[in-house]
Amino acid sequence: MSKKSTNYELLRILLTIFIPTYHWLLYNGIFYADNSINNLISIIPFTGISFSCLYAFITMSSFFLLKKKSNWSMKKVLDFVALLLTLLLFKNIVINGLYPGKMMNYYVDTFFLKGAWWYVYPYVLLMIFYPLLNHFIYHCKKTTLYICTALLGLWFLINEYMNLTIMLNDCVMFLFLYFLMACLMQHEPSSFYKKHKKIILFSIYTICVVAITVISLLLKLPNNGLSLEFENEIFQWAHGRYNILGVISGIALFTIFKDIEVPYIPIIHKASKITLFVFLLHETVMCVFWYFEIKSCEFLAYLPSSEFFGLFFIYIVFCIFGAFLIYQAYYTLFAPLWERAIHWLCEVPIIKKLETTYIKLMEK
Repeated sequence: MSKKSTNYELLRILLTIFIPTYHWLLYNGIFYADNSINNLISIIPFTGISFSCLYAFITMSSFFLLKKKSNWSMKKVLDFVALLLTLLLFKNIVINGLYPGKMMNYYVDTFFLKGAWWYVYPYVLLMIFYPLLNHFIYHCKKTTLYICTALLGLWFLINEYMNLTIMLNDCVMFLFLYFLMACLMQHEPSSFYKKHKKIILFSIYTICVVAITVISLLLKLPNNGLSLEFENEIFQWAHGRYNILGVISGIALFTIFKDIEVPYIPIIHKASKITLFVFLLHETVMCVFWYFEIKSCEFLAYLPSSEFFGLFFIYIVFCIFGAFLIYQAYYTLFAPLWERAIHWLCEVPIIKKLETTYIKLMEK
């Protein structure tokens, strides 16, 4: 195992902590509360940083898929899809068990029609089509690559302005990050950048995070002259899913960690295996908290700071512990069953023919 790979696993763990934290603050109304000290305290570390974490995840995925050679297989895609289907089924069983018949329509709309569930559906599409994208990227002229990236960037900015969350716009976001990373990986940096790389990256990251945080603070400061409704409307737009400052800071954060030398630490590699489970199931844990009205979740923004952060710590611990249990259950009980079904499916003649045809198409 490469020693340098530990830095990516460490980054994955850190990113996974910040994103559930952001959603805990967002969905419990803490960001939107009026004149709450916890509101301002939580905005300082958990707005700009969380945006950068989200896009750093996508940047990391793009980086590794861009480096992949011709080792695509349908089995790898189906293995990942099987995991997603199992977790989605578990998630909906738990949530609909807590709220029978009340939330099914909401989840069908959110997780299928709007392409949500933390971007996994666009990622599945990327897993399927990345060989074709790589073939295009590495065989087209640089001018063509830059034009495609600019057009996707323009589309992304329009989506940011419109603040409309749909599956198509999620895919545009992924493609924009993918092509932008391809441009950066093929671009020869200047000697000035090479010499001052760390300072430049930290400066870019800090400026973006501070900018998002300052905007959030100005919107939520008491006596700012804005009504709570208008204040929160602007806040929601500023914290939309598509965020160019998040893109820039996410790329900077990933690049910073990419160049860090971290010795091989077994516990980091083991812990990183459950990050996807934390990432996909933290909202399920939140729904359990809502169901049992732990500390009256609608009043979280007005709890004393000690209780507020103590409850937040309990939430994170439950996210990690729950993810560990589901991880163990999946690979002990469900993965072997999926493995047999996927092996059988991949041996079906028409499926093998489709896979062979697709691989040949990539090589042309």
